[in-house]
Amino acid sequence: MKAILLITATAVAMALTPPAQAQTQRSTGEQIALGVAIAAIVGLALKHRKDDDRSAQNPHTRNNLVLPQPQPQRNRTTPRNRAALSADCIRRLDTPHGRVRLMLQRCLSRTTVHATLVNLPDHCFSRVRTTQGERRRGYRPRCLRRAGYSIE
Repeated sequence: MKAILLITATAVAMALTPPAQAQTQRSTGEQIALGVAIAAIVGLALKHRKDDDRSAQNPHTRNNLVLPQPQPQRNRTTPRNRAALSADCIRRLDTPHGRVRLMLQRCLSRTTVHATLVNLPDHCFSRVRTTQGERRRGYRPRCLRRAGYSIE
């Protein structure tokens, strides 16, 4: 937008200036008036550009008044009344990629009601291989909390 305004102002200024041969026939007053007109056009273009910059910087202002900003809405789509999972099932496992926290599936199956275990979200399920070569299966605790489960 800025470039378009600058190009337009330059084109108008060039259109208003006469060729070099005809310039000798103009009086000093006409040259001054032409210079003032060109300066006004360039000034308006720059002011327009400045106004566009201000409106792009802060969309929450209008006529120098600060409008109230909308507050972000928390995601309340996940119900919080699901069964609590046992925190005793959380293990810290050392893997070749670093330490991982996991709620082991076998522990959860022993301590949790079967219906709750069946309904755990699949996207939270994880399989890891420890540095000792063991394969462990379980659920990521942070993912379960975000899905609405409490860990106690």
